[in-house]
Amino acid sequence: MFKLIHLDLGQVRPGSSHTIEFPYENIKRIIEMKASCGCSELIHDVGNKKIIAKYTAKPIPPHLITENIFEVTKKITLTIEYRDMEDIKNTQYLEFWSLVKQD
Repeated sequence: MFKLIHLDLGQVRPGSSHTIEFPYENIKRIIEMKASCGCSELIHDVGNKKIIAKYTAKPIPPHLITENIFEVTKKITLTIEYRDMEDIKNTQYLEFWSLVKQD
């Protein structure tokens, strides 16, 4: 199963890139991986038994800036479908979040 399920990245800047690793064990095969938004690219590192999420913080939307809002919380959910060692299909939700803050 996954050793890390939730991660708070803390405060990040718009446009900054981050790599999050979700190691696992006792998983026979990853069937499908999906991220809840296009700001994250998912990579399955089979040899090292981990899912890698490459996340780039998007800029604060202009409509928020006009309202003097210069920070937003961004939460990304990864949906991982896999087969365990007994070949039973499972779904695991992994999450990370950040406070995107513009200077």
